[in-house]
Amino acid sequence: MELNGTKVGVEMKCPFNPINHYHHSQIQSEADLKRVNSDYYWQVQMNMLTYGLGAWIFASFDPRQPEHRRLHWAICYAVPEDMQLACDIMEKAKHYRDQILNEWMFNNKNK
Repeated sequence: MELNGTKVGVEMKCPFNPINHYHHSQIQSEADLKRVNSDYYWQVQMNMLTYGLGAWIFASFDPRQPEHRRLHWAICYAVPEDMQLACDIMEKAKHYRDQILNEWMFNNKNK
């Protein structure tokens, strides 16, 4: 998808609970998304990192709402500091995984 000539991704949520849609309707920025639902914030940030995009649309849709409240969306921008934090954590996780695999292979090799 393109927005003003720039490629962006889209994350669409259709919450079962209308309260969640209400909370989503309070989101106007990536900072709001992080405050309202940090899991979705990190999902959006990691999607931007994965696809190399600088912006992502977070949208919430509830067909049970009146027409003017059914769809809410906000543009969320990449937060380089948080992306770096996520990369650092993934690197530590990879190192830990490799350590466990190496220990397991060593122990099974000597049996």
